Amino acid sequence: PQALLENLPIYVRELGRGLAMTGGVDSFGAGGYRRTPVEDALPVSLDPRDTIDQPDLALVMVIDRSGSMDEPGAGGAGRTKLDLAKEAVYQASLGLSERDKIGLVVFDDTAQWALDVQPLPPAVEIERVLGSFGPGGGTDIRPGIERAAEALAQTDAKIKHVILLTDGIAESNYSDLIAQMRAADITISTFAVGADANPNLRAVSEAARLPIVAPTGIYREPWVPRWAHDASEEELTAWMLGELGDEIAGTGVRAAWIK
Repeated sequence: PQALLENLPIYVRELGRGLAMTGGVDSFGAGGYRRTPVEDALPVSLDPRDTIDQPDLALVMVIDRSGSMDEPGAGGAGRTKLDLAKEAVYQASLGLSERDKIGLVVFDDTAQWALDVQPLPPAVEIERVLGSFGPGGGTDIRPGIERAAEALAQTDAKIKHVILLTDGIAESNYSDLIAQMRAADITISTFAVGADANPNLRAVSEAARLPIVAPTGIYREPWVPRWAHDASEEELTAWMLGELGDEIAGTGVRAAWIK
């Protein structure tokens, strides 16, 4: 719980109590504790030291918050497509370093900045921003991409990238904008949200020469749908392999990984 994480440094530093943290390759920074209060309570940094010089990155994530994103996400059972998009943004932010920049644009039929492009803030600030908006009205993808591209054109980062998170249920009116971004060395990738994601997102993928990224699988409890509880191991395996090898629910898009 977030309250527990926030109180750990007080427990250690102000009350003089002990804290022991153990883990393997999938814990510590990789486990999502980077830039959290837990890291502040530890005597080590959870940012891995680079063994080679890596270029800095400016990343703007563009989230669709239109009415269709308030529908249940893949797997159903309580999580909306907007919930899944927000979690993807948060997890992506954990992979950035202090030398990187991040921004967040949200859109329905208009687009607004939820987080201006800036040096990577603490994880709690990312959580606050993601909690500051909910579903809206209609859908127009172009203004969201346009704002992201304009901001990235003003940065001096060596790598400039946009991630579009949407179900794509909107007019495909942005192909010329994608071409302009390519000419300006700004790349874009799409994260298709929901099993009913619009196959027109393929146009973004092809214009940007980067893949659509969508998962198969089931989220953790309490968001596991009833049919999954009743399915056998063989049935679940066949379902996921089918989406990895063929397509997701008639979308023409194959899943890239198992969540």
